[in-house]
Amino acid sequence: MFDGENEIKNYLDQTDNIAFKKIVNRTKAFLTGFYSAFGLELLSTVDYIITEKKVNTIEDITRNIESWSDRKKSLFSNQKFLDIAVKKLEKAAFA
Repeated sequence: MFDGENEIKNYLDQTDNIAFKKIVNRTKAFLTGFYSAFGLELLSTVDYIITEKKVNTIEDITRNIESWSDRKKSLFSNQKFLDIAVKKLEKAAFA
């Protein structure tokens, strides 16, 4: 275990903190498979575009990414990754 992990686990196991434990477990489940810097940035970028730009098609998401920056344009150029992120967000009902 990491430093502090037992302390956090003990805190979350307290009766008064059950609600926090549920949030932690839902967050961990949601982020499964997206723990890398790339995965987290992909999810947050796609979520931001869907939420703030009010778009919902892959084509519109792609256009927003391409106009965001050259870095994001090259980083997220693989359509497969965008499809996976959109499906993940839709499944979680965050999109």
